[in-house]
Parts: sequence; structure tokens; C-alpha cells
Amino acid sequence: QSEDTLSQMITEANSATSPSLKNDLLIQAAQLAFTKGKLQLSFDLAMSASSDENSKTWQQQFLSELVRRAVETKDAKLGLAIVLKIEMPLSRAEAMQRLALLFFNLKDLWKARELLVESLKLIRASDNTPEKAIAFLKSLRVVARVDQAMVPDVAEDSIKALNSLQFETATKKAQTETTRTALMPVVWNIIPSFEALVQWNELGALNFVDKIQKVELRTVAGFGAAKGILTTAKAKQALPKKRTTKS
Repeated sequence: QSEDTLSQMITEANSATSPSLKNDLLIQAAQLAFTKGKLQLSFDLAMSASSDENSKTWQQQFLSELVRRAVETKDAKLGLAIVLKIEMPLSRAEAMQRLALLFFNLKDLWKARELLVESLKLIRASDNTPEKAIAFLKSLRVVARVDQAMVPDVAEDSIKALNSLQFETATKKAQTETTRTALMPVVWNIIPSFEALVQWNELGALNFVDKIQKVELRTVAGFGAAKGILTTAKAKQALPKKRTTKS
């Protein structure tokens, strides 16, 4: 039944004389193809949609979801094709890092590192915003898995991004709310990133914590590092103890 519905939508879209109706049908067909797991068809339909502002916003968000699903289904070729159509630098960088993890799991370390390097170029070229700081913090978790030689540089980038954040002084309730809204996504990404940093190097992680200028963010990073140290200690305790043989 849904196969017929999808085919009918595509047929109606192709024959529609109204641009807005054609566009609506293409978007609906792309979403239906997505839910049915027809990712290549979904991608083709999404790219056929109108380039007006509203459709463009939907398209760019949808492409990010398509990359996510392509990674889940291990369709690296499709994922790479979709990434090229993502225009927002930070969104493209995040999609590239998803693919980097896929190639890492597929044992293609060269391609994984290439994607990571390109994604970091995009993030570094972006304006200093909370989103940039979050992008670096997420990158930290990826490089810790894929290529630990890149960890120090990305950690430095993360610290610089955190220290460059400008939050309004909380003199009014409205400003306090604005600050909190901007700060919370950053905070929630600091904890797992510094937890991962400890897995790389415990002392190095603590040194990076000390470089964070804002007390609130430094406290959160310290909590993340402490959480990582505790996790590492528990993992070591869980390892079977070596038997000592008496001579």
C-alpha cells in the first residue's frame, strides 16, 4: 500500500503544474521514502525540491538526517554524496565526523582521518559562537576514538572556543534566561568530552581543565574529568587479577 502511495506521490509531483504543489509532493515523497529505508530515492527527491528559503531550510536539516541514517545502514558511498550537498559548515562538519566514525569501524583509517581533518578545517573557519564550541567538544570525542595524535590540537581548539564565548552579565532576568539558554548545550557537551579526554591522558586532561578561564565552565570540565577518572578506575578494578606463582 505504501509503495503505491510513494509511486503515486512521485507521479503527481512530476505532473503537477503548480510549483508549490509540486514542491509539497516532493517533500512528502522524500520523507516517505526515508521512512521506508529507500535512502537514495529519498536523497534524489529531497534534492529535487524547490530552492526557496523555507524548502532550503527543510532540505538542509533533512540531509543531516539522511547522513545519520546512511551511517546507521553503513552506506558510506551515499553518505559521502549527501555530505557534499550540506551547505552549513558546522552541519557539514558534524556529518563528516559521523562518516569518519563509520570508516573507522570499517577499518579504513586513512579515509576516517581525511574526513576528520576536513571537518576540523570547517569548524576552525567558523565564527566564534556557542555552536562552534560545541562542534569542537564533539570533535574531541571523535578524535579520541579515531586518531589520538589529534587530541592535543583539538583540545586546544576547544579551550580557545570556550574562552572566547561572550555571555551577557546577568543584570536582568531576561539576560539570565538568555545566558542559560546559550550555556546549557555547551555544558552538556563539556562533561562527556572531558570524560573522553581523561581516557587519552589523565594528567593532560586536568591541565586542559585549568586553561578554561570561566569558572562555571572550568567547574563543569573538572566534573567531567573526575567522572572519567572514576570510570577508568572502575574499569581497571574489573580486570581479572594476574595470578602470582610461588617459586
